[in-house]
Amino acid sequence: MPNPNFQLLPATPDDIPTFADIFFSAFKSDFSTQCFPVIPSVVNFWKQGIEKDFQDADNLFLKVVERKKEDDDGSNDPIVAFALWTKPVEGKRPSPLPQQWPEDCNAQLANEFFGNLKEGHLRLMGEKAHWFLVLLGTRPEYQGQGAGGMLLRYGLRKADEGQLDTFLEASPDGEPVYLKYGFEVRERVTVMVPVDGTLKPYGNGLMVRKPKPLAA
Repeated sequence: MPNPNFQLLPATPDDIPTFADIFFSAFKSDFSTQCFPVIPSVVNFWKQGIEKDFQDADNLFLKVVERKKEDDDGSNDPIVAFALWTKPVEGKRPSPLPQQWPEDCNAQLANEFFGNLKEGHLRLMGEKAHWFLVLLGTRPEYQGQGAGGMLLRYGLRKADEGQLDTFLEASPDGEPVYLKYGFEVRERVTVMVPVDGTLKPYGNGLMVRKPKPLAA
């Protein structure tokens, strides 16, 4: 069961700096160190990207806050996790890669990895309507307390109501969790990341979940 003090709320653009902070604390790997080192230019790049995503009416940002008081609206409570869902739209294709990556980003590695992810997404889902979990991040100190599950189940309920497939790109740490929610790995995207003079593999699983029948 989730922490009883957690509450799921719609997000607002005011949450963008916090979302960027959660992203950089939640996703740490050799790949992220190469492509997204925590420096001002990269942080600003992500903030601008999230701001652009907020402007797309097909996107849905959600957050989980830890309630401190029962008699307020939760707007001042700490954000412990967030998610970006893309709603189902017939004919919608994956968004293009950024024209320019931030300074100190390994652009060649980023183009290879994210380009292959987008190609795999299109190959598996085509242009049919489906729910897409673009991003889900939880502060490390709150991981394992159910915040991520709250964000995930919201979209899965919507997918079941519409009898639509759900797609996501799972990190190595996230994949076992998504398997428990009925996702299946359909393909893998792997790149070789330079680490201390050697190359190490890093990959994401392209996962699809079929809708569950609605209870009578």
